[in-house]
Amino acid sequence: MIFKYLICLVLIENLMSQDEGIANYNNKEFNKSRLFYEEIIDGRQKDDAAKYGLGASLYKLQDLENAKKAFTSLQNSKSKKISSMANYNLGNIYRDENKLEESLSFYRKAILLNPQDQEAKINFELLKNMLDQNNNDQSQEQESSDGNNDQSQ
Repeated sequence: MIFKYLICLVLIENLMSQDEGIANYNNKEFNKSRLFYEEIIDGRQKDDAAKYGLGASLYKLQDLENAKKAFTSLQNSKSKKISSMANYNLGNIYRDENKLEESLSFYRKAILLNPQDQEAKINFELLKNMLDQNNNDQSQEQESSDGNNDQSQ
């Protein structure tokens, strides 16, 4: 009986501790959130939810390299939801870095893992349309440039 009580206490403590990280994040106290998640991960290396929280906090702190590392480590998480969210956020990071093809690939992976992710679908379509438009513009510029070269000869 005491053993069951201890297990319940540990579970409640873990759930409440995750809430502290989320509360800090929601209050835009991203550094507090980062520190909290780093402490959780030190104690529980396999806590994918804490790793995701760390990555999200790092992203908000504009520490993109470390956010990338955190999200990359979650791409093959046992939780498809976490894996999908990690790929989505990698898509955002690569989009911010203007690496649009890579970004599109991460959005695609997020959608494959979670077909209900509307944000990933919207970002994927917007980015795809933007890339298609850029490719069309470049083709037209090339054709125009070729036409001008013909006239000058």
